[in-house]
Amino acid sequence: TTTQAVDQLAAIISSLRSFARLDRSQLDAVDLAQGIEDTLTLLGHELRGRVEVVRKLSPLPPLRCQAAEINQLWMNLLRNASQAIEGCGTITLRGAVEPGANGTGDAVVVRIEDSGRGIASADLPQIFDPGFTTKGGLRVGTGLGLPIARQIVREHGGSLDIASELGRGTVATVRLPIDGPAWVWDHRRSPRLTRLVS
Repeated sequence: TTTQAVDQLAAIISSLRSFARLDRSQLDAVDLAQGIEDTLTLLGHELRGRVEVVRKLSPLPPLRCQAAEINQLWMNLLRNASQAIEGCGTITLRGAVEPGANGTGDAVVVRIEDSGRGIASADLPQIFDPGFTTKGGLRVGTGLGLPIARQIVREHGGSLDIASELGRGTVATVRLPIDGPAWVWDHRRSPRLTRLVS
């Protein structure tokens, strides 16, 4: 109906405004779950009627990060997951707070699991190489989604790991420190993170 269409459009516009955060270039306390939901709304046309999204996210604390960059991270990973699914399938989202490695502070860990085609073991070492793609002749993607995603995570002091098996799907694991990175976002000089001086 017209009312439903208007409501959907309003939701998309709201999510787009939240997703872009163009007016916020500094580190902020960000609701990660809301950022993921905004991204799913923007990807609705790719997912609707084809991909079931299963949410298994524990309550997540606000994360000190650069919101627009983290939302771009979710966009890249969720779009990859969607495009890996041929026909119908499932994307499962898991999130929790886990202890940091080697005595570091706690981290938010988000796992994006898809039931797609998976990645051959011979291709896994190359997935972060700019321009590399496993999408073959599908004419989708540029091979930049994962390299950009990893750069964003690293700039926020975290890590991005990909586990996959051909024919059994892929799991992308994002680990981000709750206290945020030891960086500040300095948009006045260049669109990159500048290390804080102690």
